[in-house]
Amino acid sequence: MVYFFASPAIVFFFFIFISFLAFRSRAFYLFFGNLIGALSAAMAVILELNGQQTKLSMLILSSLILMVLLFDFVAMVIRSFKDKQKKGFVRNEVQANRDERLILREKDFQKNLALSSVPDMTDHAQALQMWQAGNEAFLHDQFDEAAEKYQISFKWQPTAAARVNLSAVHLAQNRFEEALRACDEAVQLNPSHKEARINRGLAFAGLNKNEEALQSYRKALSEDEKDPALSVLISKTERRLGHLQKSLDTIDQALELYQEVKDGWFCKGVTLDLSGKLDDAVGCFEKALFQQPKDPSIHYHLANSLNKLDRNEEAIASYRKVIKLSPVYPEAWNNLGIAQSKTGSLQDSVKSYRKANEMKPEYYEAWLNIALACDSLKKFADAADAYRKFLEFAPESLVKHRAIAIKNLELVEKKQTTKLKDSSARKTGEEVTVDSEKPDDEKPDTQTTNPENTDD
Repeated sequence: MVYFFASPAIVFFFFIFISFLAFRSRAFYLFFGNLIGALSAAMAVILELNGQQTKLSMLILSSLILMVLLFDFVAMVIRSFKDKQKKGFVRNEVQANRDERLILREKDFQKNLALSSVPDMTDHAQALQMWQAGNEAFLHDQFDEAAEKYQISFKWQPTAAARVNLSAVHLAQNRFEEALRACDEAVQLNPSHKEARINRGLAFAGLNKNEEALQSYRKALSEDEKDPALSVLISKTERRLGHLQKSLDTIDQALELYQEVKDGWFCKGVTLDLSGKLDDAVGCFEKALFQQPKDPSIHYHLANSLNKLDRNEEAIASYRKVIKLSPVYPEAWNNLGIAQSKTGSLQDSVKSYRKANEMKPEYYEAWLNIALACDSLKKFADAADAYRKFLEFAPESLVKHRAIAIKNLELVEKKQTTKLKDSSARKTGEEVTVDSEKPDDEKPDTQTTNPENTDD
Protein backbone atom coordinates (compact mmCIF):
# COMPACT_ATOMS: atom_id res chain seq x y z
CA MET A 1 0.00 0.00 0.00
CA VAL A 2 1.35 3.44 -0.87
CA TYR A 3 0.58 6.36 1.43
CA PHE A 4 -0.75 9.62 0.05
CA PHE A 5 2.34 11.58 1.14
CA ALA A 6 5.14 9.16 0.16
CA SER A 7 6.44 5.66 0.61
CA PRO A 8 7.12 4.75 4.29
CA ALA A 9 10.63 3.65 3.30
CA ILE A 10 11.49 7.13 1.98
CA VAL A 11 10.04 8.74 5.09
CA PHE A 12 12.05 6.32 7.25
CA PHE A 13 15.35 7.41 5.67
CA PHE A 14 14.31 11.06 5.94
CA PHE A 15 13.75 10.70 9.69
CA ILE A 16 17.05 8.83 10.13
CA PHE A 17 18.88 11.65 8.32
CA ILE A 18 17.24 14.35 10.48
CA SER A 19 17.99 12.33 13.64
CA PHE A 20 21.66 12.14 12.64
CA LEU A 21 21.87 15.91 12.09
CA ALA A 22 20.02 16.58 15.35
CA PHE A 23 22.38 14.31 17.31
CA ARG A 24 25.46 16.04 15.85
CA SER A 25 24.11 19.46 16.78
CA ARG A 26 23.07 18.14 20.23
CA ALA A 27 19.41 19.00 19.57
CA PHE A 28 18.23 15.94 21.48
CA TYR A 29 14.56 16.90 21.47
CA LEU A 30 14.69 16.81 17.66
CA PHE A 31 16.69 13.58 17.73
CA PHE A 32 14.16 11.68 19.83
CA GLY A 33 11.18 13.11 17.92
CA ASN A 34 12.56 11.94 14.58
CA LEU A 35 13.56 8.60 16.09
CA ILE A 36 9.88 8.05 16.91
CA GLY A 37 9.03 9.01 13.33
CA ALA A 38 11.63 6.58 11.95
CA LEU A 39 10.29 3.73 14.11
CA SER A 40 6.74 4.48 12.97
CA ALA A 41 7.80 4.43 9.31
CA ALA A 42 9.77 1.20 9.84
CA MET A 43 6.75 -0.42 11.49
CA ALA A 44 4.59 0.61 8.52
CA VAL A 45 7.07 -1.01 6.10
CA ILE A 46 7.22 -4.24 8.12
CA LEU A 47 3.45 -4.53 8.42
CA GLU A 48 3.07 -3.83 4.70
CA LEU A 49 5.65 -6.49 3.75
CA ASN A 50 4.03 -9.08 6.03
CA GLY A 51 0.55 -8.26 4.78
CA GLN A 52 -0.55 -7.38 8.30
CA GLN A 53 -1.40 -3.76 7.61
CA THR A 54 -4.93 -2.79 8.66
CA LYS A 55 -6.89 0.41 8.31
CA LEU A 56 -6.48 1.08 12.04
CA SER A 57 -2.70 0.47 12.07
CA MET A 58 -2.32 2.57 8.92
CA LEU A 59 -4.29 5.41 10.55
CA ILE A 60 -2.23 5.28 13.77
CA LEU A 61 1.14 5.10 12.04
CA SER A 62 0.21 7.76 9.49
CA SER A 63 -0.89 10.06 12.32
CA LEU A 64 2.42 9.53 14.15
CA ILE A 65 4.43 10.22 11.02
CA LEU A 66 2.42 13.34 10.23
CA MET A 67 2.85 14.58 13.81
CA VAL A 68 6.63 14.16 13.59
CA LEU A 69 6.73 15.96 10.24
CA LEU A 70 4.67 18.79 11.74
CA PHE A 71 7.03 18.80 14.74
CA ASP A 72 10.03 19.14 12.39
CA PHE A 73 8.37 22.03 10.57
CA VAL A 74 7.60 23.90 13.81
CA ALA A 75 11.14 23.26 15.10
CA MET A 76 12.58 24.63 11.85
CA VAL A 77 10.48 27.80 12.12
CA ILE A 78 11.47 28.32 15.77
CA ARG A 79 15.14 27.74 14.99
CA SER A 80 15.01 30.22 12.12
CA PHE A 81 13.38 32.79 14.41
CA LYS A 82 16.02 32.24 17.11
CA ASP A 83 18.82 32.59 14.55
CA LYS A 84 17.39 35.93 13.43
CA GLN A 85 16.95 36.98 17.05
CA LYS A 86 20.52 35.96 17.85
CA LYS A 87 21.77 37.87 14.83
CA GLY A 88 19.87 40.93 16.00
CA PHE A 89 21.25 40.44 19.50
CA VAL A 90 24.81 40.37 18.13
CA ARG A 91 24.13 43.60 16.24
CA ASN A 92 22.62 45.28 19.30
CA GLU A 93 25.44 43.98 21.50
CA VAL A 94 28.08 45.44 19.18
CA GLN A 95 26.27 48.78 19.02
CA ALA A 96 25.77 48.84 22.80
CA ASN A 97 29.42 48.14 23.60
CA ARG A 98 30.98 50.57 21.12
CA ASP A 99 31.02 54.33 20.91
CA GLU A 100 31.48 54.43 17.14
CA ARG A 101 28.27 54.40 15.14
CA LEU A 102 27.36 52.11 12.25
CA ILE A 103 24.45 52.04 9.85
CA LEU A 104 23.11 48.48 9.99
CA ARG A 105 19.50 48.70 8.84
CA GLU A 106 18.88 48.01 5.16
CA LYS A 107 16.14 50.64 5.15
CA ASP A 108 18.70 53.31 6.07
CA PHE A 109 21.05 52.14 3.33
CA GLN A 110 18.20 52.29 0.80
CA LYS A 111 17.61 55.91 1.79
CA ASN A 112 21.26 56.59 0.98
CA LEU A 113 20.84 54.92 -2.41
CA ALA A 114 17.81 57.11 -3.10
CA LEU A 115 20.12 60.14 -2.94
CA SER A 116 22.34 58.70 -5.67
CA SER A 117 22.55 60.58 -8.95
CA VAL A 118 23.10 57.29 -10.81
CA PRO A 119 19.88 55.24 -10.58
CA ASP A 120 21.40 51.96 -11.82
CA MET A 121 19.60 49.01 -10.18
CA THR A 122 22.46 46.58 -10.84
CA ASP A 123 24.96 48.90 -9.17
CA HIS A 124 22.51 49.42 -6.30
CA ALA A 125 22.21 45.67 -5.73
CA GLN A 126 25.98 45.15 -5.79
CA ALA A 127 26.54 48.09 -3.42
CA LEU A 128 23.93 46.73 -1.01
CA GLN A 129 25.41 43.24 -1.07
CA MET A 130 28.94 44.47 -0.35
CA TRP A 131 27.68 46.80 2.40
CA GLN A 132 25.86 43.89 4.08
CA ALA A 133 29.00 41.72 3.80
CA GLY A 134 31.00 44.52 5.41
CA ASN A 135 28.52 44.71 8.28
CA GLU A 136 28.78 40.97 8.94
CA ALA A 137 32.57 41.17 8.95
CA PHE A 138 32.53 44.14 11.33
CA LEU A 139 30.16 42.39 13.74
CA HIS A 140 32.68 39.56 13.98
CA ASP A 141 35.64 41.93 14.48
CA GLN A 142 37.04 41.15 11.01
CA PHE A 143 37.95 44.78 10.44
CA ASP A 144 40.24 44.49 7.41
CA GLU A 145 37.64 42.46 5.54
CA ALA A 146 34.91 44.89 6.57
CA ALA A 147 36.94 47.84 5.26
CA GLU A 148 37.48 46.06 1.94
CA LYS A 149 33.75 45.34 1.54
CA TYR A 150 32.75 48.92 2.37
CA GLN A 151 35.27 50.22 -0.17
CA ILE A 152 33.84 47.94 -2.87
CA SER A 153 30.29 48.99 -1.95
CA PHE A 154 31.30 52.64 -2.34
CA LYS A 155 32.82 51.94 -5.77
CA TRP A 156 29.58 50.36 -6.96
CA GLN A 157 27.53 53.25 -5.61
CA PRO A 158 28.91 56.16 -3.51
CA THR A 159 26.83 56.28 -0.31
CA ALA A 160 27.26 58.04 3.00
CA ALA A 161 26.38 54.75 4.77
CA ALA A 162 29.42 52.98 3.30
CA ARG A 163 31.69 55.84 4.36
CA VAL A 164 30.16 56.05 7.87
CA ASN A 165 30.74 52.34 8.43
CA LEU A 166 34.25 52.58 6.99
CA SER A 167 34.96 55.33 9.53
CA ALA A 168 33.76 52.97 12.27
CA VAL A 169 36.30 50.38 11.08
CA HIS A 170 39.10 52.96 11.20
CA LEU A 171 38.02 54.04 14.70
CA ALA A 172 38.05 50.43 15.89
CA GLN A 173 41.65 50.21 14.62
CA ASN A 174 42.65 53.60 16.11
CA ARG A 175 43.30 55.01 12.63
CA PHE A 176 41.86 58.41 13.44
CA GLU A 177 43.09 60.40 10.43
CA GLU A 178 41.53 57.87 8.02
CA ALA A 179 38.33 57.92 10.08
CA LEU A 180 38.17 61.71 9.73
CA ARG A 181 38.53 61.52 5.96
CA ALA A 182 35.77 58.91 5.70
CA CYS A 183 33.46 61.03 7.88
CA ASP A 184 34.13 64.15 5.80
CA GLU A 185 33.17 62.26 2.63
CA ALA A 186 30.00 60.98 4.33
CA VAL A 187 29.02 64.50 5.39
CA GLN A 188 29.57 65.78 1.84
CA LEU A 189 27.18 63.12 0.53
CA ASN A 190 24.62 63.65 3.29
CA PRO A 191 25.14 66.71 5.56
CA SER A 192 22.41 65.60 7.98
CA HIS A 193 24.06 62.26 8.77
CA LYS A 194 24.19 62.15 12.59
CA GLU A 195 26.34 58.99 12.64
CA ALA A 196 29.01 60.69 10.52
CA ARG A 197 29.13 63.65 12.93
CA ILE A 198 29.47 61.34 15.93
CA ASN A 199 32.26 59.27 14.39
CA ARG A 200 33.96 62.50 13.34
CA GLY A 201 33.88 63.62 16.98
CA LEU A 202 35.35 60.30 18.10
CA ALA A 203 38.16 60.68 15.57
CA PHE A 204 38.95 64.18 16.86
CA ALA A 205 38.88 62.85 20.44
CA GLY A 206 41.32 60.11 19.44
CA LEU A 207 43.64 62.83 18.11
CA ASN A 208 43.22 64.73 21.41
CA LYS A 209 41.40 67.57 19.62
CA ASN A 210 38.64 67.87 22.18
CA GLU A 211 37.29 71.27 21.12
CA GLU A 212 36.72 69.98 17.57
CA ALA A 213 35.22 66.77 18.97
CA LEU A 214 32.77 68.78 21.06
CA GLN A 215 31.69 70.81 18.02
CA SER A 216 31.01 67.63 16.03
CA TYR A 217 29.01 66.07 18.85
CA ARG A 218 26.91 69.20 19.29
CA LYS A 219 26.23 69.32 15.56
CA ALA A 220 25.04 65.71 15.77
CA LEU A 221 22.90 66.55 18.80
CA SER A 222 21.15 69.26 16.79
CA GLU A 223 19.96 66.47 14.47
CA ASP A 224 18.61 64.41 17.39
CA GLU A 225 18.32 66.03 20.83
CA LYS A 226 17.06 62.82 22.46
CA ASP A 227 20.15 60.65 22.11
CA PRO A 228 21.40 59.88 25.65
CA ALA A 229 24.49 58.00 24.42
CA LEU A 230 25.55 61.09 22.48
CA SER A 231 25.06 63.23 25.60
CA VAL A 232 27.42 60.87 27.45
CA LEU A 233 30.10 61.51 24.80
CA ILE A 234 29.57 65.26 25.14
CA SER A 235 29.84 65.01 28.93
CA LYS A 236 33.12 63.08 28.70
CA THR A 237 34.56 65.67 26.32
CA GLU A 238 33.49 68.58 28.53
CA ARG A 239 35.22 66.86 31.43
CA ARG A 240 38.44 66.44 29.44
CA LEU A 241 38.31 70.17 28.71
CA GLY A 242 38.00 70.88 32.45
CA HIS A 243 34.35 72.00 32.33
CA LEU A 244 33.29 69.81 35.26
CA GLN A 245 29.98 71.49 36.08
CA LYS A 246 28.93 71.51 32.42
CA SER A 247 29.88 67.85 32.24
CA LEU A 248 27.67 67.06 35.24
CA ASP A 249 24.74 69.03 33.79
CA THR A 250 25.03 67.20 30.47
CA ILE A 251 25.23 63.74 32.02
CA ASP A 252 22.23 64.51 34.23
CA GLN A 253 20.25 65.36 31.07
CA ALA A 254 21.30 62.02 29.56
CA LEU A 255 20.23 60.11 32.67
CA GLU A 256 16.89 61.92 32.68
CA LEU A 257 16.30 60.66 29.15
CA TYR A 258 17.39 57.10 29.94
CA GLN A 259 18.61 55.85 33.34
CA GLU A 260 20.26 52.78 31.81
CA VAL A 261 22.31 54.62 29.18
CA LYS A 262 25.71 52.99 28.65
CA ASP A 263 28.46 54.57 30.76
CA GLY A 264 26.02 57.16 32.14
CA TRP A 265 26.52 56.53 35.86
CA PHE A 266 30.19 55.68 35.32
CA CYS A 267 30.79 58.98 33.50
CA LYS A 268 29.03 60.91 36.25
CA GLY A 269 31.07 59.09 38.91
CA VAL A 270 34.39 60.01 37.26
CA THR A 271 33.37 63.68 37.02
CA LEU A 272 32.19 63.76 40.65
CA ASP A 273 35.48 62.18 41.73
CA LEU A 274 37.44 64.89 39.92
CA SER A 275 35.17 67.50 41.54
CA GLY A 276 36.09 66.17 44.98
CA LYS A 277 32.59 64.80 45.66
CA LEU A 278 33.91 61.37 46.55
CA ASP A 279 30.92 59.95 48.43
CA ASP A 280 28.61 60.85 45.54
CA ALA A 281 31.12 59.34 43.12
CA VAL A 282 31.08 56.06 45.05
CA GLY A 283 27.28 55.97 44.78
CA CYS A 284 27.43 56.48 41.01
CA PHE A 285 30.05 53.76 40.54
CA GLU A 286 27.89 51.35 42.55
CA LYS A 287 24.94 52.10 40.26
CA ALA A 288 27.18 51.58 37.23
CA LEU A 289 28.27 48.20 38.62
CA PHE A 290 24.64 47.18 39.00
CA GLN A 291 24.39 47.53 35.20
CA GLN A 292 27.87 46.18 34.37
CA PRO A 293 29.06 44.05 37.32
CA LYS A 294 32.04 42.61 35.43
CA ASP A 295 33.54 45.83 34.11
CA PRO A 296 37.05 46.14 35.61
CA SER A 297 37.28 49.88 34.82
CA ILE A 298 34.26 50.65 37.01
CA HIS A 299 35.64 48.57 39.89
CA TYR A 300 38.97 50.37 39.46
CA HIS A 301 37.47 53.87 39.69
CA LEU A 302 35.31 52.82 42.64
CA ALA A 303 38.43 51.53 44.40
CA ASN A 304 40.26 54.81 43.69
CA SER A 305 37.45 56.87 45.24
CA LEU A 306 37.37 54.58 48.29
CA ASN A 307 41.16 54.91 48.50
CA LYS A 308 40.91 58.70 48.57
CA LEU A 309 38.25 58.46 51.29
CA ASP A 310 40.65 56.29 53.35
CA ARG A 311 38.11 53.47 53.27
CA ASN A 312 41.15 51.28 52.80
CA GLU A 313 39.77 47.80 53.42
CA GLU A 314 36.92 48.44 50.96
CA ALA A 315 39.42 49.85 48.47
CA ILE A 316 41.61 46.76 48.81
CA ALA A 317 38.59 44.50 48.20
CA SER A 318 37.65 46.50 45.10
CA TYR A 319 41.20 46.42 43.69
CA ARG A 320 41.22 42.65 44.15
CA LYS A 321 38.00 42.43 42.12
CA VAL A 322 39.68 44.45 39.37
CA ILE A 323 42.64 42.08 39.34
CA LYS A 324 40.39 39.03 39.33
CA LEU A 325 38.51 40.37 36.30
CA SER A 326 41.62 41.72 34.55
CA PRO A 327 44.87 40.28 35.99
CA VAL A 328 47.12 42.40 33.73
CA TYR A 329 46.18 45.80 35.19
CA PRO A 330 49.37 47.48 36.51
CA GLU A 331 47.55 50.61 37.76
CA ALA A 332 45.28 48.45 39.91
CA TRP A 333 48.28 46.60 41.39
CA ASN A 334 50.05 49.89 42.14
CA ASN A 335 47.03 51.46 43.81
CA LEU A 336 46.35 48.25 45.73
CA GLY A 337 49.84 48.70 47.15
CA ILE A 338 49.01 52.27 48.21
CA ALA A 339 45.88 51.09 50.05
CA GLN A 340 47.85 48.28 51.70
CA SER A 341 50.56 50.70 52.83
CA LYS A 342 47.91 52.86 54.50
CA THR A 343 46.81 49.86 56.56
CA GLY A 344 50.42 49.26 57.63
CA SER A 345 50.95 46.21 55.39
CA LEU A 346 54.20 47.46 53.87
CA GLN A 347 55.50 44.02 52.92
CA ASP A 348 52.30 43.31 50.97
CA SER A 349 52.39 46.75 49.38
CA VAL A 350 55.92 46.15 48.05
CA LYS A 351 54.74 42.87 46.49
CA SER A 352 51.87 44.72 44.79
CA TYR A 353 54.16 47.48 43.48
CA ARG A 354 56.57 44.89 42.10
CA LYS A 355 53.69 43.11 40.39
CA ALA A 356 52.83 46.41 38.68
CA ASN A 357 56.43 46.78 37.49
CA GLU A 358 56.54 43.21 36.20
CA MET A 359 53.69 44.13 33.87
CA LYS A 360 54.95 47.62 33.08
CA PRO A 361 58.70 48.05 33.74
CA GLU A 362 58.61 51.78 32.85
CA TYR A 363 55.89 52.47 35.45
CA TYR A 364 57.88 55.07 37.38
CA GLU A 365 55.17 55.76 40.00
CA ALA A 366 55.39 52.14 41.15
CA TRP A 367 59.21 52.39 41.36
CA LEU A 368 58.88 55.47 43.57
CA ASN A 369 56.39 53.67 45.81
CA ILE A 370 58.73 50.68 46.12
CA ALA A 371 61.55 53.02 47.12
CA LEU A 372 59.48 54.73 49.82
CA ALA A 373 58.16 51.46 51.23
CA CYS A 374 61.59 49.79 51.27
CA ASP A 375 63.08 52.86 52.95
CA SER A 376 60.46 52.55 55.71
CA LEU A 377 61.25 48.83 56.01
CA LYS A 378 64.97 49.70 56.29
CA LYS A 379 65.72 47.75 53.12
CA PHE A 380 68.05 50.48 51.96
CA ALA A 381 69.68 48.61 49.06
CA ASP A 382 66.26 47.82 47.54
CA ALA A 383 65.16 51.41 48.13
CA ALA A 384 68.25 52.74 46.35
CA ASP A 385 67.68 50.44 43.36
CA ALA A 386 64.05 51.57 43.13
CA TYR A 387 65.00 55.27 43.29
CA ARG A 388 67.45 54.70 40.43
CA LYS A 389 64.71 53.02 38.38
CA PHE A 390 62.38 55.93 39.10
CA LEU A 391 65.01 58.41 37.89
CA GLU A 392 65.59 56.28 34.78
CA PHE A 393 61.93 56.29 33.72
CA ALA A 394 60.42 59.47 35.22
CA PRO A 395 60.07 62.34 32.69
CA GLU A 396 62.30 65.38 33.13
CA SER A 397 59.17 67.51 33.60
CA LEU A 398 58.68 66.01 37.09
CA VAL A 399 61.29 68.39 38.48
CA LYS A 400 60.13 68.31 42.10
CA HIS A 401 59.71 64.54 42.27
CA ARG A 402 63.09 63.93 40.64
CA ALA A 403 64.81 66.33 43.04
CA ILE A 404 63.26 64.57 46.05
CA ALA A 405 64.21 61.17 44.63
CA ILE A 406 67.83 62.27 44.14
CA LYS A 407 68.01 63.56 47.72
CA ASN A 408 66.35 60.43 49.10
CA LEU A 409 68.72 58.25 47.07
CA GLU A 410 71.71 59.97 48.68
CA LEU A 411 70.17 59.43 52.13
CA VAL A 412 69.43 55.72 51.65
CA GLU A 413 72.89 55.13 50.19
CA LYS A 414 74.34 56.76 53.31
CA LYS A 415 72.09 54.64 55.52
CA GLN A 416 73.14 51.52 53.63
CA THR A 417 76.84 52.36 54.12
CA THR A 418 76.27 52.93 57.83
CA LYS A 419 74.34 49.67 58.09
CA LEU A 420 77.17 47.75 56.43
CA LYS A 421 79.78 49.35 58.71
CA ASP A 422 77.66 48.53 61.73
CA SER A 423 77.28 44.93 60.61
CA SER A 424 81.01 44.61 60.01
CA ALA A 425 81.82 46.15 63.37
CA ARG A 426 79.51 43.76 65.18
CA LYS A 427 81.32 40.86 63.58
CA THR A 428 84.78 42.18 64.59
CA GLY A 429 83.68 43.60 67.91
CA GLU A 430 84.71 47.16 66.99
CA GLU A 431 82.86 50.21 68.27
CA VAL A 432 81.04 52.23 65.63
CA THR A 433 79.81 55.80 65.84
CA VAL A 434 76.57 56.35 63.94
CA ASP A 435 75.82 59.82 62.60
CA SER A 436 72.81 61.36 64.26
CA GLU A 437 69.79 61.74 62.00
CA LYS A 438 68.75 65.11 60.72
CA PRO A 439 65.89 66.80 62.54
CA ASP A 440 62.45 66.18 61.08
CA ASP A 441 62.16 69.62 59.52
CA GLU A 442 65.25 68.93 57.40
CA LYS A 443 64.09 65.54 56.12
CA PRO A 444 62.77 65.43 52.57
CA ASP A 445 59.04 64.91 52.26
CA THR A 446 58.09 61.41 51.21
CA GLN A 447 56.02 61.22 48.08
CA THR A 448 53.22 58.81 47.32
CA THR A 449 51.50 58.32 44.05
CA ASN A 450 47.84 59.23 44.21
CA PRO A 451 45.40 56.78 42.63
CA GLU A 452 45.23 57.59 38.96
CA ASN A 453 42.12 59.05 37.38
CA THR A 454 42.43 57.43 34.00
CA ASP A 455 39.82 58.63 31.57
CA ASP A 456 36.88 56.36 30.91
